[in-house]
Amino acid sequence: MSDWSRMSSTRFGKEEESLIGPGSYELPTTMDERGVLIVAGERWQDEKCDESGVPFMIYEDSTDKSKLQASSKPRRALSAKENRQPASQNVMDNYKGEKGYQQESLELEQLRRRLADEEKRRAAAEARASDLAIAKKSAGIAHAQLQSQEKKNELLQKELEEVEAAKRDALRRACDLECEKGRGKKALVEKEQQAAALQKSLNLAKAQLEERAKKLEELSSATAYAEQMRHEAERLRQRLEDLQQRSAGSPSKVGGSPCKVPPLPSPSPQRGLR
Repeated sequence: MSDWSRMSSTRFGKEEESLIGPGSYELPTTMDERGVLIVAGERWQDEKCDESGVPFMIYEDSTDKSKLQASSKPRRALSAKENRQPASQNVMDNYKGEKGYQQESLELEQLRRRLADEEKRRAAAEARASDLAIAKKSAGIAHAQLQSQEKKNELLQKELEEVEAAKRDALRRACDLECEKGRGKKALVEKEQQAAALQKSLNLAKAQLEERAKKLEELSSATAYAEQMRHEAERLRQRLEDLQQRSAGSPSKVGGSPCKVPPLPSPSPQRGLR
């Protein structure tokens, strides 16, 4: 069965490779549509398949190409086709050629996988680089916003300090006004007390003046009475002298003895000072 499969495998051509390769499909982004979307054609530039059907262009040395050309299978004769069993030597050659082809296919597949891995790593590195650039840009924006916020906070702090200073100044002025108001009230009370004392002194002085005026009136009336009594005494004394002279000139007519005049009453000063 294995011999039959080996013999029949050489009857058909090489299996055609798929045209779909790495980068020809688009994966959904994992950046929540915040990153830069790269078109699939910009990530990998797909190469068209050449005549051999290989979708990748693999550059190899000339020695490798010569080996490949040397190891290519020659065209079989008609006797080796269909279900006819070839000779033993042809079977061994076919087996070796099939083995070399499988090894080359394996190496080619490994190269493809390695290239795909390299492309994946490169894409991952580019994605990380773009993420890093976006993160740096976001960090720069955040840093600028933080500095702006710090400046705003400094301005607000300065305004707050100015408001606090103005508040303290206003409180100090209010305290000064309260103290001045208290001193004014105290001075007003003292002035009122002084005014009351002066009013009392004025009333007392008025009373004393009235009393003195009354005393002066009494003294003036007493002085007038005393003056009147003095004039009356002078008049009576003059009259007495006249009578004495008359009595001295005519003693016989009178009866030989001078007449006696009663003494005049002296004016009482206590009457005017009551």
